[in-house]
Amino acid sequence: MRKTMLLLAVFGLAGLRWGADPSVGKWKLNVAKSKIPPSPTAPKELTIVVRDLGDQYEATITGAQTDGSPISVKWTRPKQGGVIKEQPAPPEGTVHVATVINLSNFYETELQNGNCYQEGW
Repeated sequence: MRKTMLLLAVFGLAGLRWGADPSVGKWKLNVAKSKIPPSPTAPKELTIVVRDLGDQYEATITGAQTDGSPISVKWTRPKQGGVIKEQPAPPEGTVHVATVINLSNFYETELQNGNCYQEGW
């Protein structure tokens, strides 16, 4: 009986881990392995923390650029896609919209003064 309970507990815990959202977690940039081209605004260190807030995600991005200036951005976006709210706010006339592909992939579209740019994640 004890072995059966232990086996059920192990499979139950493993099932919880398999069901975890891959978008949520903490990531640290490995500059040595990255392919970011060198520039004064390229990050020399970067940490991203994504939290699940129920119907949306919240990301906090901190670090430093190559020139030493700090990086500090926070955004929230609906899980199903939609307008991304950023702090500090983007330049006036700029809107970021997320289009969700699946749990771990989405496209960000930036609309800026009539121009459109896309980035995939």
